[in-house]
Amino acid sequence: MKRVLIIRPDALGDFISIIPVIRSLKKAWPDCFISVLGSNNNKEISSFVPELDEFINIADYIEAYDGLIKFIRAKAYNIALVYNHIEKWALLPLRAGIKIRIGDKYRGLLRFVFNKGVYINNSDHSKHVIEYNLQYLRCLNINDFDFSIKIDSTKYHTQWQMRLILQIPSLAKIYDEKNVKQDWIVLHIGKFGGSGGRLWTPENYARIINELSCKNRYILLTGQSMFQEFNDKVIRLVNNKENVIELISKTSIPQLIAVLMQSSVYIGTDTGVTHLAAACGCPSVYIMGVKAIKPIRWYSWGVPVKVVYNTPHCPYTCNFSTCQKDDCLHSINVDQIINGANDLLANKPIINDAFAQSISVAIITNRSNEYISRKIEQDLTNIRVITINYFNIFHIKKFWDMCIKEDITVIHFLPFFGRMLMIIINNVLPISLFVKPLLIIGKKNISNLNDVTSYLKLYQEKFNLLSVKANKKFWVNNENY
Repeated sequence: MKRVLIIRPDALGDFISIIPVIRSLKKAWPDCFISVLGSNNNKEISSFVPELDEFINIADYIEAYDGLIKFIRAKAYNIALVYNHIEKWALLPLRAGIKIRIGDKYRGLLRFVFNKGVYINNSDHSKHVIEYNLQYLRCLNINDFDFSIKIDSTKYHTQWQMRLILQIPSLAKIYDEKNVKQDWIVLHIGKFGGSGGRLWTPENYARIINELSCKNRYILLTGQSMFQEFNDKVIRLVNNKENVIELISKTSIPQLIAVLMQSSVYIGTDTGVTHLAAACGCPSVYIMGVKAIKPIRWYSWGVPVKVVYNTPHCPYTCNFSTCQKDDCLHSINVDQIINGANDLLANKPIINDAFAQSISVAIITNRSNEYISRKIEQDLTNIRVITINYFNIFHIKKFWDMCIKEDITVIHFLPFFGRMLMIIINNVLPISLFVKPLLIIGKKNISNLNDVTSYLKLYQEKFNLLSVKANKKFWVNNENY
């Protein structure tokens, strides 16, 4: 019998990102036993994943790491999937004697504790974290994936949801005398993921509420207790307070799930509740407010989603975990959030443009292509074009500063001296200052821009090729990928 330990002692969104891994394992090996070593924050949500056989809470071993090793050893797991690469968790499978240890071999010296693994390339802007997590399974010759993170709606039916919702006194007024629910939107107040703990402004939250609330539609505010004071500031700026229901720290995880399952639209930043809303099947407006973290990696998975992300023209290298500058916050467009929510409410077709919004492209041309450069810039604002004299070192410095300011992720060279410039950029410029861009040499000059998506597809294929080349020796039967 295969016994699998998944190590993911992290936040709520991180746990939700491994639900497809659990389901894919059960799909491939129906009789396998799957345990997750997780944090106390995810104990409740784990009960909503029926394919999971056991949840091991690290809180039970907070003072007894050696005891945890003995406990894991006694369980006789033969496979470990490590998704948290803090040293003590990365070393745990080795110390517990687990035979097959799969992890991220991109992680410096820790790569040597894994005898199987993947290279998760931070420069690859073509994949969601869920897709990266599933790549671990290719090391086990599992290639048929279940991509769903959704909670089973047949088990958690409407009556179950209503019973939980009505346990919250402030929500009782949402239902009329015949228990028919009114329309509502969930607006989650939280910090931007990876942003050093920054919050948006109360004025912007209040404007969203004022624009979206109406006679037959309520706005439900959710969030942790630490945001109560911030929430009070928002409420003071709201015009129609009767249509706002405050649920800050007033719901359990099951109650929050019931609320999200019944919500028409969810609006939130890159937080765990945003990913929980997607797991509940709720159409979402996903707000990303950090330059270096791209929406392609963490957007709301598996639901209609409107991504709101505007790369700020910030001249600084993005140290997002410590930066306290407000450039990213000021770049968020409130109108895009409101329009996105209205489109979702109206059931308009939504194109997931997370990849297009995650790339900033510099197309390097010679001076004879200046007209084409201007044309590209007009047709696709994601593509920022410069014209450069390849032999002028001062232009190289100016170009590099532009790459940092615009957070360039793709540098597309046209053939004229392209390879020479690639060598300079790869070997001379301090690439370590930010995520290394993808370098491409075009086969021919750009002259026909009728199908811009063909270039986006090219970039996506090239990004994907980075993963294929890096992982070729680890994936089983990898010739098809």
